[in-house]
Amino acid sequence: MIKLATPAVVIIMMALSARSAAADGGLELRRFTPDGTLADKHAVITGKDAVLIVVFATWCQACNKKMGMLNQLANDVRDRGVRVAGVSVDESHKPIAGWMDRHDPAFRVYFADAEVRGGRSLLRSVGVLPTIVLVSTEGTVLRRFRGKISEEALRGALRPLLH
Repeated sequence: MIKLATPAVVIIMMALSARSAAADGGLELRRFTPDGTLADKHAVITGKDAVLIVVFATWCQACNKKMGMLNQLANDVRDRGVRVAGVSVDESHKPIAGWMDRHDPAFRVYFADAEVRGGRSLLRSVGVLPTIVLVSTEGTVLRRFRGKISEEALRGALRPLLH
């Protein structure tokens, strides 16, 4: 399970624009320390695994109800061709650490920057939470789920991508 060791790990910005996907052949999540220094980069689209991006907010009851199922799903598909990544669209990064302690996600969780929250990214406009976006190894959006999402529908969408 992923745990946040320090508050510095919580402040994470995302770059999921089509421009960055074309420029470096993949999507990248950039993590910044509280003083704004780039801490590291984490490739989202690596060409190896498809990615199931779970867009949520810590205050969203429907999102929180899905976390147990999403944790199980993340564990089931790990090392089988699909990774799960969570993206918080909260207005502030502050509630994420407590949320992480309560839900103990089995996947990396990132804090969305203003570009992502404003709909100017691969995720487009996220008007309903949770939104789950399935992205191919090449960075193409394969499927978008909004609001009420069944485990059967998610597993069905992932089945052809598993190995």
